[in-house]
Amino acid sequence: MDRRSNYRGFTIIEMLVSLVIFSMIMLATLTAMRTFGESQSRIEQHTDRLDEMRQATSLLRSLVGKAIPVTAFVEEKGIYNTFFYGNEEQLVWIAPLVTGAGSGGVYFFRLALQDEVLGLQMVAFRSASEPPQWDGIEVYPLLRSVESINISYLADLEPATEWQSEWAMGYFSPKLVRLNLKVRGKYWPETVIRLDNGMLRQ
Repeated sequence: MDRRSNYRGFTIIEMLVSLVIFSMIMLATLTAMRTFGESQSRIEQHTDRLDEMRQATSLLRSLVGKAIPVTAFVEEKGIYNTFFYGNEEQLVWIAPLVTGAGSGGVYFFRLALQDEVLGLQMVAFRSASEPPQWDGIEVYPLLRSVESINISYLADLEPATEWQSEWAMGYFSPKLVRLNLKVRGKYWPETVIRLDNGMLRQ
């Protein structure tokens, strides 16, 4: 007895429809994977920037915040002042630095922006009457791709006190130092640093 199979193969149209559906599923899957990969990359870049921000601001808080009021003789004025001065783009001060295992010392520091690199220079302190000549001294890069920096100074914590764009050596150091940075096209949250010791000691 001749039996015909009940099985019927796919028609060409059905095969094409199946291939189109499969291709759409694969395309959606690949797109989702690529989007996930790009999102992961953006998250990693953002995390790296946050780490960079935290490390830089933490170091500056430590070094600037510990500025000590070393007496310096200002020959032009014939008076003694604290060795701390700066403007909107650079800051020079004296502070202790612990380098590890309890060792370290006191250093001159200079923070400045040059060629989109925020750099830190340091020289071992000997005498405030012989400040370093910064040209030729090694620069340690803290941040790269820095488009602008704005440093300002607050003399007093009274509400009416205004921020200053420059600070000359005087009887006391500022109470607060504020840094505003623009890095890779974005403004960082401002960093406000309170100095531990700002008054000249007699």
